[in-house]
Amino acid sequence: MNINSNLTMVKHIPVKLRLVLAIVIGCILTTGSAFADYEQATNKDIVSVGAGIKVYSAPYSGQNGYTEPFPTIEIELNRFFVKGLMAGYRFYDHKRVSLGVAANYGREFLDLNDINDKNQKLYYGIEERDAAVEIGFVGRFYSRVGLVEGTFFKDISDAHDGTRSSLKISRPIPDTGNWTLVPSFYVNYYSEKFNNYYYGVSDAENTAGLAIAVLKNEIVDDPLVFSKQIRSTYEPGNSGHVGFDLDIKYAFTENVRLVANIAIEKFAGEVETSPLTEDKELITTVIGLAYEF
Repeated sequence: MNINSNLTMVKHIPVKLRLVLAIVIGCILTTGSAFADYEQATNKDIVSVGAGIKVYSAPYSGQNGYTEPFPTIEIELNRFFVKGLMAGYRFYDHKRVSLGVAANYGREFLDLNDINDKNQKLYYGIEERDAAVEIGFVGRFYSRVGLVEGTFFKDISDAHDGTRSSLKISRPIPDTGNWTLVPSFYVNYYSEKFNNYYYGVSDAENTAGLAIAVLKNEIVDDPLVFSKQIRSTYEPGNSGHVGFDLDIKYAFTENVRLVANIAIEKFAGEVETSPLTEDKELITTVIGLAYEF
């Protein structure tokens, strides 16, 4: 990604995202005592199991958001770990540094049955996009300014065949009583194959789309007219997106907790200008109950 792309990405961060990023920076600059406790807590086994509701927006035009059940699971047991839809094993575990392998189920998909009637033409000839099963690496470093976590995942399910990675820094807000508040700032990187699968439009899809439009007597048999009136072919490159999330816990008792998370990820680069993309940011909220053993 060139310098101009990076500047453009920062320039178009929405005001609400800038506000939460300012909160993160403020937390990082606070006293280190809270993080010392956080670091110590991560060195003990945790088994927290529950269920909740996940509400999240959808990036595609004509696709509404979703609400679905979601496991509120967090397990740190010896070298094994599970969080949400990711599970793994740490093959190197030190007080401040850990490295592990993990499997993850991706969140990106396109189900054409969910597209509203108004946008049906846009998807003539488009194939559905499946969520990917991925494997990769997770690394953590407990620095003096916060927990730094890096991930790298590769698709093994023959969906996008690409990669994605992230770099995230988080730090708890101190002195919150029964509340545990951990804001995080992150940058996600998506490979060209990943973006092309989820947000690109191929020549074959446009040829199929043109045939459907002609069959329905909605357009003349002219690829140029189809490209101008409905959509053009599109091949996005790789991209880097910035985001913020906030983990929230409230202890009702020693074992029962309210758990929640809200995350905002801002699109950037050529993903933002895909003919299939409508929303320029993804917003995800999870809320539920968990029992910690």
